Amino acid sequence: MCRSWSLIASFLDLSAFEKRELVTLENYARNAEKDTPFPHRILSIYQERRSGIESGFLSGCAFLAVKHSLRFEIILRMMAAVNTVERAPLGRNLRRRGRNLMLETCMGIAEEAWFDTRMEEMEDMLPIPDEGYVLYCLDLGYRKAVERMAVKCPEGVKKAAEEADSGLYRELMEIIRDTGLCRELQGSLA
Repeated sequence: MCRSWSLIASFLDLSAFEKRELVTLENYARNAEKDTPFPHRILSIYQERRSGIESGFLSGCAFLAVKHSLRFEIILRMMAAVNTVERAPLGRNLRRRGRNLMLETCMGIAEEAWFDTRMEEMEDMLPIPDEGYVLYCLDLGYRKAVERMAVKCPEGVKKAAEEADSGLYRELMEIIRDTGLCRELQGSLA
């Protein structure tokens, strides 16, 4: 058994999962590559078994060790999905329906520059829709991520602008005010 799976197993209430579900989770944790799409089967397992994991603590441990092994990045993917399932459906209004404990834990335990560097590396692998991540970052006041997302994923930022309440919309427009994307958004509202 690989160490990263042992870390996951130590925080799971294994009796909450069926054997075939544990096999699915372990196979993903052991064998997924950086670019492996996040399997919807894992989301459905966690939707059915919401209470079997202490994801905040596990997320923090994996985040601190993320540079040591790809397995820890895979664990973070799983924890981001678990938290999104526990706290809000994947998709629209992630921030409105609840927090993502994985992201908040990681932000809370790391020095700001270290956190920002790791998140920039990991944003593409998170199983959270771009617009949900942008809204979430706006809600947390994580401006650097919003600035990055405006360059990396302008369509996600546009969708976030459509879903944002007036306060977050103003914040978003302030962050991207000197960009073509801001002018494009303002023009679409005229």
